[in-house]
Amino acid sequence: MVMEANTPKNCQQTAIRLIPEDWEVKNLAEIIIAGPKNGYSGRSGRDARGTLTLRLTATSSGYLILNDETVKRLDEIINPSSELFLQPGDILIQRSNTYELVGTTAIFNGSPRTYIYPDLMMRLRFEDQSTAHWFWRYANSFSGRRFFLSVAAGSTGSMPKISGAKLRGMTIPFPPLPEQKAITQSLSDVDAQITALDQLITKKRNIKQSKMQQLLTGKKRLPGFSGEWAVNTFDKVMTGFSSGSTPSRRMPHFYKGDIKWITSGELNYQVINDTYEKITEEAVIKTNLTIHEPGTFFIAITGLEAVGTRGSCGINGISATTNQSCMALYPKKEQLTIHYLFYYYVNFGENLALKFCQGTKQQSYNAQIVKKLPIYLPPTIEEQKAIAQVLSDMDAEIEALEQKRDKYKSIKQGMMQELLTGKTRLMSSS
Repeated sequence: MVMEANTPKNCQQTAIRLIPEDWEVKNLAEIIIAGPKNGYSGRSGRDARGTLTLRLTATSSGYLILNDETVKRLDEIINPSSELFLQPGDILIQRSNTYELVGTTAIFNGSPRTYIYPDLMMRLRFEDQSTAHWFWRYANSFSGRRFFLSVAAGSTGSMPKISGAKLRGMTIPFPPLPEQKAITQSLSDVDAQITALDQLITKKRNIKQSKMQQLLTGKKRLPGFSGEWAVNTFDKVMTGFSSGSTPSRRMPHFYKGDIKWITSGELNYQVINDTYEKITEEAVIKTNLTIHEPGTFFIAITGLEAVGTRGSCGINGISATTNQSCMALYPKKEQLTIHYLFYYYVNFGENLALKFCQGTKQQSYNAQIVKKLPIYLPPTIEEQKAIAQVLSDMDAEIEALEQKRDKYKSIKQGMMQELLTGKTRLMSSS
């Protein structure tokens, strides 16, 4: 197949846009054989043993994901003849969610008559798989997302909603069947590349996690190193600890500067090169903040009851100060390297927070607690550096794969915008 740009002379103007003259425009109501049908949200206790039902997260990526986090059991068993049971080829649309997710569409490819779906989803059923796949692709394109947001915009209540009546009036462009199949196959080929890279990234991350567990405890040694490891506490290998503060929000001009100001939400297990907010020199002086040199290690010290915050850490790549939820740690250079400390905390930080942090409403660290945290250390700085280098090389490999995957995703978005609207045609190379 080759790509061929369209030109206005072989296009037709329709209610939705200019499309190729051999394409059709149809309402959704014309091409479905059942639906839109809302799902069912029954009770689901901890020990539920009833029918399997999807959670919203099962389709939030635009693809069907079935695992322990996206599927749950109801307390009751739904009648096996119920229309709620999903069949391969069914289309699921999130009829109510945030503006980022409302209208997210996925095609069901799981086992037949095994799963039902929740009330916040609608199900569509088509006569053939080709039409279902075409609608799924179009629904998740820019044009499809624009439609869903437009019909959800006028809904009342806290969450945007799409009604079945408005959905039935959705207009969809359809190319001739051979081109339709060629387009969906081209997009599926790119999906396969993305899926393969996702699987490889997951594999590499798992390998790295295992390697960290071995190298950071001395269970496995790198060639050329020997000697006994020791368990120290942070206070024995640090020169100091420092947390920041928040400049007064009653002084808006404090936040119109160019000095980077790190919050705990930005401690994302990597080097921090920019911040959401920046403050002035006056704010630094009046709040008595410290500007940390690049290469300083930080950990989150408040809100550690939240899964995403426990163990979060980072290294600044630029000069920056912090709020009170971040603590800077200063290792003794002759005993502990920054990068070994970083990987140690990435691996053990969450467990340390669960074991040592205090508080009832909000779990937190303070300097006295952090000083008591244990750290496993090899006998030499050279072995610390070697361990950190191995793990850094693995990170670089994972990052390269992520960049490659993101490039494919960008290519796919461009293809969808061109192919699903007829701006670019897929024509036979023969």
